[in-house]
Amino acid sequence: MTLRTPHQGGVHVSRLLEEVVEPRIAALGPKLVCCYLISALTPLDRFHHLPHIPPSNAPDQLCCVAGWDTRGAEGPDVYPPPYHRTWPGAWYGGTWREHTNLGGAVLGTNPYTCAPCNSNQKIRDLT
Repeated sequence: MTLRTPHQGGVHVSRLLEEVVEPRIAALGPKLVCCYLISALTPLDRFHHLPHIPPSNAPDQLCCVAGWDTRGAEGPDVYPPPYHRTWPGAWYGGTWREHTNLGGAVLGTNPYTCAPCNSNQKIRDLT
């Protein structure tokens, strides 16, 4: 099974991983090839709630999450208001969290190597 989603769908799939896949990891884990969260801006501390589904570290790793933000260095400023002006938050630990990790590191997987990027991308409030 491969899960792929762009943008805000990443929030929903991230919640699906926590509430459905992680509790049933013995049955579903061997079937999960990879989950791709494209432009979902996923906080790295979110993976404390996914102990069996880590961020991708290598192209041959299974049962992992690969993701990256597709916005440029200027971030959400390139979109006209009111779109993407702030980080919307994320679902983890059984609840929705808004701006709880401003300045925290986000998931950044190199889409060509499936290895972590050496990115300094952080969650920012741009209001």
